[in-house]
Amino acid sequence: MSDLELYLGKDLPDNERFRNTRAYLKGSQNGLQFFLTRMNRYFDLLEFELEDNPAAEVYLKESTKALKRALDFCILPNELNRLKEDFENFDLSILLEGVCKRLNSISDHSVHFENTITNADEQSSFVSGIFYMLQQVLMEMPQVLDLSKDYSFNLTKEYLEKEFFLSRKVELNEGDYFQVYIQAKETDLNAYTTLMEALIQTPDLQIDESYILLYGTLLEHGGELLIPTNGQLDEGMVLLLPVMDNKAHMFDDITADDDLSGTETILLVDDEGIILDVVIDMLQSLGYTVVLAQNGQECVDIFKANPGVIDLVLLDMVMPELNGHEAFFQMKEFDPKVKVLLQSGYIAQKEAQEVLESGALGFLQKPYRMNQLAKKLRQVFGS
Repeated sequence: MSDLELYLGKDLPDNERFRNTRAYLKGSQNGLQFFLTRMNRYFDLLEFELEDNPAAEVYLKESTKALKRALDFCILPNELNRLKEDFENFDLSILLEGVCKRLNSISDHSVHFENTITNADEQSSFVSGIFYMLQQVLMEMPQVLDLSKDYSFNLTKEYLEKEFFLSRKVELNEGDYFQVYIQAKETDLNAYTTLMEALIQTPDLQIDESYILLYGTLLEHGGELLIPTNGQLDEGMVLLLPVMDNKAHMFDDITADDDLSGTETILLVDDEGIILDVVIDMLQSLGYTVVLAQNGQECVDIFKANPGVIDLVLLDMVMPELNGHEAFFQMKEFDPKVKVLLQSGYIAQKEAQEVLESGALGFLQKPYRMNQLAKKLRQVFGS
């Protein structure tokens, strides 16, 4: 299966396939526009050189017309530009930490995450985008970079001047940007250039569909893909993403209506501490009593030790010790009437189908809004 079939294949849900197609088109379109614009500038220079050659002047004018027409075709339809309506604000450090944990659990390599942004930073590490979409391309980084050993994700933040982007022929505004260094041998941004500029400066540089999708995804999120100026892709890369001006939370939403509150006891199971804190606040603000478990085994032990106390288990599917699949069936064996609502940011609903068909009461794709959670809980509890 080619990389493109993996990202755009029929097995993906329609919304994911649309988003990936949109990102791939964005990357291809932006790349084509970049190269055509460079050609147009070269043609402008040639015009002065050919003033005394009438035949060449005619040829150049016709070529220039064709080039300008080609640039006109680089505009994506307005319908495809509506993707940003789905954007949420979320913490990039949560995403990167989760991706590294997941990669560590499915490979023999050690993936290290280092966050140099302190909690005291008033803006923390919030970006605007589609959590699941960025997560998907980050999960593919080992394949994109052909990483066969231990590697790292390093998150930092820097104010980038307009001159930085102008020197790399990128139309981005100056401001605060997060830099995600992936297996980077150099942490000085001056050692990196854009993918498009590198393709011009390094004729032998070869890229595949994965790079185009990654590039397009970053463009969709207002960012950019940087690679070493020498064109050596095995020396890592840098992902640029703009910092959000406000610390809006990934789960924030309008306050749930009064009729969406509850008094039941919920066993919340998740191994990501920051997400636990947020969902606890959600549930408690809705009136629920919350019991915590940070892995599947702890979930099963708490459930068995408190028969008749737990009204619902809000169960993450990807966890250490026991995953959500295993924990569900152990609780089901102990109490066939157990109420379980599944959640995950790393798998899609179709990958939890066996658990849903065996009695789980629904699936929430993280990140979700408070109102989504409130409505789903009341649906499960039958009111």
